[in-house]
Amino acid sequence: IAEDMTLYPNVHYIVTKTLAVPEGVILTILPGTVLKFKDNVGLFTVNGSLSCEGTPEHPIVFTKAESEKGVVQEFNFDDNAISYVHIKDLMVKFTRTNFSHCIVDYIRQPYAFNYSNLFACNITRCTPGGSVVGISFKSLFYSCNIVGNQIVGSDKSFVLGAGELENCNIFSN
Repeated sequence: IAEDMTLYPNVHYIVTKTLAVPEGVILTILPGTVLKFKDNVGLFTVNGSLSCEGTPEHPIVFTKAESEKGVVQEFNFDDNAISYVHIKDLMVKFTRTNFSHCIVDYIRQPYAFNYSNLFACNITRCTPGGSVVGISFKSLFYSCNIVGNQIVGSDKSFVLGAGELENCNIFSN
């Protein structure tokens, strides 16, 4: 992205190449917008700005494109905040992201949240696999519901990794 861009809810977006938002550029994703990601792409702010604020009635959706496995590169939002976003059916790692009122459903990535803050989010059906035993690294979780997550292909228990929890509901993991 070379200049400010706004994505609208009435347009179908299939992301086929990694999106980079450079310094001085703003990517605005309006409430109700759906972004479907092809495999092996990502979204980086690279010192640019991201306005990604859905509403309870019209969340923004990040998901895989049809006939894709959902294997996506890292999303690094450089401490930009996203709110009311539904992230589902992807294998993706989030770095330096501030989440508020988001739904994270069926993420298949070990340590999916790195150096991130999550407030009032629902994290369900995440299934990191292999020898990795958690979904976060140095992240903060406040008033989140962390339910029904499991390790696939491992006899180890599900853990959150290094990070802090405050006022969270954690069960059936």
